[in-house]
Amino acid sequence: MDSSITGSSTAKAAGILSVTLVLGVAIGAFGVGSLAQVRTQRLDDLRGPGGFVSHVQSVIEPRDEEQRAAILPFLEATDERNREIIEAANEALGGTLEQLQADLSSLLDTDQTRRLRDFGRRPPPGLGPGGGPPGRGGPPPPGGRRGRGDGQRGGPPRGPGGGPPSG
Repeated sequence: MDSSITGSSTAKAAGILSVTLVLGVAIGAFGVGSLAQVRTQRLDDLRGPGGFVSHVQSVIEPRDEEQRAAILPFLEATDERNREIIEAANEALGGTLEQLQADLSSLLDTDQTRRLRDFGRRPPPGLGPGGGPPGRGGPPPPGGRRGRGDGQRGGPPRGPGGGPPSG
């Protein structure tokens, strides 16, 4: 009789451990996915039009509109220089991909050549056709920052589905 109690207890313990393991894996996978999504969104916000300007203004937290107006031309000029650097780098990378296609042309079949060509035409993940996420960005509204003002990341109000609020 003692061995049946031990077997039942072992089965229960194994079941509890299995359920705990499955729940831990599921929670971990969800957490990693959520973290990756947040990081991607932050990068998209910075890449979008005015994203750099908005971000640096939120870091500086200008004292008033006069200081905000004095800082803005410097931030915009730096944002423009950054975009020019990124554009030049993207053009150079495009050239290296074209050279790779030429170098591999005699080694690849038709489907492989098409896949490589299509790969070179796709924008990087998270970027739209114009090099930034569509419909995002812009400097913070005059008179205040976007966000909650509590040190947490915020953004413009969003309606259902993440788009702009209706009405």
